[in-house]
Parts: sequence; structure tokens; C-alpha cells
Amino acid sequence: MHLRKTRPPVLNHLTHVSLKLNYIRFDQFEQLGIDLFAKIQALRVSINYNSDVAYMDGNRWEKLILSHMPNLRIFDIRHESWPSNTTANNNSNNIELTLDSRINQFTSPFWIERQWFFALQHNQSRYGNPTIFYSTDPYRYQ
Repeated sequence: MHLRKTRPPVLNHLTHVSLKLNYIRFDQFEQLGIDLFAKIQALRVSINYNSDVAYMDGNRWEKLILSHMPNLRIFDIRHESWPSNTTANNNSNNIELTLDSRINQFTSPFWIERQWFFALQHNQSRYGNPTIFYSTDPYRYQ
């Protein structure tokens, strides 16, 4: 059996993308970006119910944007997760340290030059420890 790999469509006029993703791993989203987002100028992504912390990997986002989204001017993200990689005793200090190290990746010159800023909200409840990572971008509409 011979399988032929198809090429993704060329979307030269696609400049603004807004996606709401549930249960989609970053690897899958990344391939979508590589295949289709070469011309986009604005990307808005909302990810819910997803424990894939790769969405909070600033180095990976930076590589994806530089390599495959050179025209991107607006980057909005909201990632809500319920971390599953907690320690056995559910030590919230360890979780916060891990999350803080991830958000620090978004403070490099790449992010600051573009005036793309982010915040992290870590909540504790008896039902779990939801975390929300989101863009704040105070200068976009000026």
C-alpha cells in the first residue's frame, strides 16, 4: 500500500486567526501553525481543560513564531489547565515554582520587544488547582 502525503493548503489571505481549543496537545497545534499560519498577523488562542504545559513553554512559542509566523503582530493566549503533574503530597509550593519558571521564559527580549506581556493565576480549591496563563498586552490599542 502506497500512501501519498498531501500538502496543506496555501492560505495567503489568512491574516487573523482565533481558535478555541479543548483537549488539543501543543504538538498538534504547533503542526497547524507550521502548515497554515505563515501570513497571519493576529493570533488569539484559548485553550481549556488541558494539562499540556507545553502551551506555557516560551522558548517553544518563540521558535514557532520566528520560524513560521514572521508577520505576527498581535498574540493573545489564554490557557486554563488543571495540572496533573503535582507531587504526591500535592505541595503547592513546588507547583508554583514550576509555573513561575515557565512564565519567566516569557520575559526574554523577544517578548518584551513586541510588548507581549503575560500573567499567571494559580488557584487552589478543594476540587483541584486550576491555573490560568494569559496575555495582558496593555499597549495593543494605543
